[in-house]
Amino acid sequence: MSVWAPPCCPSDVTLDLALLGWVLRAFTSILPTRCRQHGSFGAVTTDDVRPGRTHRRLPRGPSEREVASAINGLVVCSATLAASGASNRLGVVAIATFVTGLVFWASESYAHGFARRAVKKSPLGLDDVRAIVTQEWPMVSATFVPLVALLVAGALGASVSRSIYVALVVVTVLLAAAGWTASRDCGVRGVRLIISTTFTALLGVVMVALKFFVLH
Repeated sequence: MSVWAPPCCPSDVTLDLALLGWVLRAFTSILPTRCRQHGSFGAVTTDDVRPGRTHRRLPRGPSEREVASAINGLVVCSATLAASGASNRLGVVAIATFVTGLVFWASESYAHGFARRAVKKSPLGLDDVRAIVTQEWPMVSATFVPLVALLVAGALGASVSRSIYVALVVVTVLLAAAGWTASRDCGVRGVRLIISTTFTALLGVVMVALKFFVLH
């Protein structure tokens, strides 16, 4: 029986990097973009296997659940940033955003585990628990890049309000990149690709507008 490990172990750091790479693929065309039959982004398919050569299995890309958690994490991050404008302390804003992500991660993991237990009609093992918390962890790790942007902007002399705007713009760009990349990976092209990307980006734009017109 395996021993549970926190989601910040090296294997999960690799997964976080894979998620970030998956998002950044929107800015490059050198990687394959067709959808994988087994539902995992960026994995090797039978088309990549050539006769007479030994192939080693590459690390898996993020799963459907992990990608969804990352997008949800970005939305939660932007909502928290928009609502934190009343604070005049950048550190408080950063901590509030990070802790909110942790709370949502814990609640999503609990709900996911509770639902799985209800469906399976049996207690969850340690492997089940680790799989669930790992799948939901991108909800937290998705906030890392916006938080770095927030703190860097503050370190460069920007006010708390402007630093929050910088972080919100970063979130919006990441959401747009996620929508673009996921859609292309599934073979979406043309107008449908534009609509999908625009809808995902609008999730961030709404939070920017909320901060500007309502919360200041």
